[in-house]
Amino acid sequence: MPELQNDINTLGGVLGAIKNDGNRRFIYAYVSADVSAGQVGVISFDGDELNNPTFGTPATLAVYQYIAVAPKALDVSEDGYYMWFQIKGDAEALVEGTTDVAKDDFLEVLNGETSFKKDHATRSINSVCIAQEAQASDADVLTNVYLLGERVQVASS
Repeated sequence: MPELQNDINTLGGVLGAIKNDGNRRFIYAYVSADVSAGQVGVISFDGDELNNPTFGTPATLAVYQYIAVAPKALDVSEDGYYMWFQIKGDAEALVEGTTDVAKDDFLEVLNGETSFKKDHATRSINSVCIAQEAQASDADVLTNVYLLGERVQVASS
């Protein structure tokens, strides 16, 4: 994938492009549905240059996948939209705390979900990020996390 060293206003957006900003890394992708700030999704690939790669709902597959976070809310037209999605570094992401999340817990995303949930106190093959603050609400709440930036397996439950 090409890597952009400057911002989108300098070089323009190229689908699949990667850019870095401090400890944060972003990928430019297509999205076909509305997203919320902090929404969690998977980056998927296909051969259609008009929408490759695409940000979508996580699904369990037998492969490692890039997990991304929408840094802002976006109302998508019927034709879709393109935007930078964060894949690494300090971020605000939706975290669901029905199972209490403590600072330093590792978090995962499950099949069909759009927020992170507690994985374990130690890292696993499903760990996408580490919590930088606690979250114990039964609702999806924007929470400070550190995205590890590595591909993971999405668990079914």
